[in-house]
Amino acid sequence: MRGGSSSGCRRSTRGCDGRTRRLGAAHRTSTSSRCGGSSVEQNLGFALRVADYVYLLSKGRTVHECTPEALRADDAVTARYLGV
Repeated sequence: MRGGSSSGCRRSTRGCDGRTRRLGAAHRTSTSSRCGGSSVEQNLGFALRVADYVYLLSKGRTVHECTPEALRADDAVTARYLGV
């Protein structure tokens, strides 16, 4: 993921573990100070809420990259790489 807009950052993290809440807070802080960052995240819902851009990796290689919106809309890619 690369740093991004705050629009997806204000969603509730209720029910998430402390680590997820801390990552969300760090993302909001980096966004407000216009810093970029990356994260490796296995919680797809959380990752898609906070990311501006997504890279899918398989066996250490980038196999797909797109916006979260494009990933949500691409059933073939989500089925193939994410098992969703």
